[in-house]
Amino acid sequence: MKTHSQTPRKPPIVIGDTDYRRLNKLALAAADRLPEISDALLLELERARVASDSSVPEKVVRMGSAVEYKTDAGAQRIVTLVFPEDADISEGKISILTPSALPFSACPRVKQWAGPRETTASTSSRCWQ
Repeated sequence: MKTHSQTPRKPPIVIGDTDYRRLNKLALAAADRLPEISDALLLELERARVASDSSVPEKVVRMGSAVEYKTDAGAQRIVTLVFPEDADISEGKISILTPSALPFSACPRVKQWAGPRETTASTSSRCWQ
């Protein structure tokens, strides 16, 4: 008997129209320099539901959100997701074009944690706007 393994579905994405426009422009501009990251970002944007900035749920990670996560080695980190021009690793600000940052852009799989505007991307990550 043949068994089929199911590929987990990606969670839905909700994005504000301002971030959508800026990220789309950024991904297109980065296509020649960073084709894999550009393609991944464009694919995520393509499947996103674009909403007015004011109607994006607070639990959704957006640009400028702080995200706490656990590395594969078990170390905890807190980073803020920013556009490339605002990136500063010494301040914990990572560019959306950093390969490790892209998964945080799809954080609408989050559920509300205790405290205002605090969310989680998985059992090992927390995200704040």
